[in-house]
Amino acid sequence: MTTFRTTNSYCLMIALALTPAFSMDLSAAPFTFSETSVSRSDDDSSQKNRKRKKSKKRPKSSKKKKKGKKKAFPKGDRENEFREQLGETYRVHRTDHFFIMYDVEKSVLKDSIFRLERTYDAVHQFVKELKFQINYPTEKLPIVLCKDFPEYSRRCKQFVGQSPPPQAAGLYYRIPFNFCIFYDVSQSRYVKERNVRIRRLKEESQSARSVRDRNTKKAEARKLQREVDRYQETMNRSVVQHEVAHQLLFNFGVHNLKIASEGRMNPLWFTEGIAAHFEPAQTGEGVNRPNRNRLRAMCDSLEKGNIPNLKKFVGNPTGGKALLPAEGYAWSWLVTHYLIRRKEKELPRYVELIKQRKEGDRITPEKDVADFEECFGKIDERFEKKWQTFATGYLRRACR
Repeated sequence: MTTFRTTNSYCLMIALALTPAFSMDLSAAPFTFSETSVSRSDDDSSQKNRKRKKSKKRPKSSKKKKKGKKKAFPKGDRENEFREQLGETYRVHRTDHFFIMYDVEKSVLKDSIFRLERTYDAVHQFVKELKFQINYPTEKLPIVLCKDFPEYSRRCKQFVGQSPPPQAAGLYYRIPFNFCIFYDVSQSRYVKERNVRIRRLKEESQSARSVRDRNTKKAEARKLQREVDRYQETMNRSVVQHEVAHQLLFNFGVHNLKIASEGRMNPLWFTEGIAAHFEPAQTGEGVNRPNRNRLRAMCDSLEKGNIPNLKKFVGNPTGGKALLPAEGYAWSWLVTHYLIRRKEKELPRYVELIKQRKEGDRITPEKDVADFEECFGKIDERFEKKWQTFATGYLRRACR
């Protein structure tokens, strides 16, 4: 589940399994807190050597690669601010676009560096291809990596005055510090308890008197290990990429970062729907497909004939609830995907229109619908039919 709310003048975003789409794939290496995820095999090394030999014959191509190097954000004053807040136990590592305050193992840091910069590349490409105006940050963006949940909870409370929900492996706090914070899920209670159970099952299998008992214990241990791996993959990869996508989209100026009280200033279906395009493919079905859990929710709705009315969803994506429900994130993904595929030229205008909203403006469901219709066209019977046809056709193919 994901939540998005305003509490004590800051914004809380929690993501627990979302997806990539468009034309990029972030899943080249798994985000599972291990050194192996970013290491090269012997075959990879030999291929790299062959490429070096070829590059000597074609020096022009190597020059082109150098020209395409991405520009790094400069170091700024915020790093010192976070150093003072976190103390000497936290070290700092700088990437091209982030400074990472961490008290985790180097293997955790190494994986995080890879995932953060790959997410930056994907979000940057996405924004450029859709021709959104980009306002680049004037300094590196802050990331905090905590060793375990108690430390993570303590730091959240220190920065924003509230502990995080226990199911949240990572958060983007837009206000007041504009930073992302995560913890090493391998140190969570959930993982530790199951690892103890896995070790016990393996020990019991070795001392089992019959072949049948031994095989049963081994099968149970393998099943439990798969559950742990899936849990870590979802938490470590999906949450990091979703939350960092939020951070980048706000800091690029795609969403309105300056408004202090979130409320309805940035349409919830739009902020969550776009961020959902940057989840790793391996927790979903691949490029342009949603996360399996989200897809399952939409497939269930399709079977019941419950594809949401577009006008009602744009005006009130939570359905009157305090928080966006699980299926709301899935439909947010599909609505933004529909607009990218069918209304791409109109999207930049919509982004700029939403950014014109000011602190104190009264944003009602009717206002959200009116702004949508100003850019994409009136949601009349014809528009609704096109949306329903697109959603039904897409899901019938994806749900097979």
